[in-house]
Amino acid sequence: MIDENYDNKYEFAEDIVVIPEGTSVSIDEDKTVTIYDTSVQIPKGSRFAVFDHDFPLIFTAQNVTVGETEVVVQTTSADTTDAVESVDAQGVIDIDLKEAKAADGGSIVYIEGGTAAANYQDGIKYYSLIKAQTKEIRAINFPKVINIGDVEVKFTVTISDQKLEYKLDSDSQQRYVVYSGHAAVGVTANADALKLLDAPKEVPIAEISVAGIGSVGVYAVANLDGSITTNFGADFRVGVEKEQGQYRLIRSFTKEMSTLDAQVNLNLGIRASASFNNEKRVERFE
Repeated sequence: MIDENYDNKYEFAEDIVVIPEGTSVSIDEDKTVTIYDTSVQIPKGSRFAVFDHDFPLIFTAQNVTVGETEVVVQTTSADTTDAVESVDAQGVIDIDLKEAKAADGGSIVYIEGGTAAANYQDGIKYYSLIKAQTKEIRAINFPKVINIGDVEVKFTVTISDQKLEYKLDSDSQQRYVVYSGHAAVGVTANADALKLLDAPKEVPIAEISVAGIGSVGVYAVANLDGSITTNFGADFRVGVEKEQGQYRLIRSFTKEMSTLDAQVNLNLGIRASASFNNEKRVERFE
């Protein structure tokens, strides 16, 4: 059981410049860190720690620019093997869906509000990240079309309720990191296309950054026979637990009721592949 209100404790190596927890921080795709507190002092070449979603991230400062209201630090990867001397922390992080990237340059529809019962289709839709940036996004939708010969298969995946659970204890050498979420998948295809799907067809949908400590790839998987339009929902969990030097992979997939418009043989699923820093890669599909 994870205590979301746990009093997390981190002890860092002496050379680490620790930016106090609660300081406003943003991290760009190129790992440029902007700290909105000009009183902090980060020497060039030093290792420093910032907190993102209550989780510490370690960087090496390559170049530091102090502005009127912020400190901008261009960074390089830091050696983190000895950065944290001890840790006793646990919690649940709500994943920021605005950090998702569509696979293969696809499009993303950002959804504000809406209800789970309607698969968030009753929410307000934004078709660009710029418009969605300041909104509270509850779900994201990925429309995807793949061509098989001269015919096409249409996928649509709506992702919501993405969370990261973690429990870290250096004294007991326990490390528990699990990503969970809900995906609703729809597929429309015709018989000509499906004849070519004689093996499961895996379609990359999205890559989601997980609180700066890793990423999760989401894929749709289909192996169909017949002309079909189908929808289903699924809850999935992927992660890893390490205790006393032993790893245990955590994988679960629960498919909800589906709807079909034809009598067909169906094998349709979702696969989530998670990769966390310094941890094993785990995945699951049905």
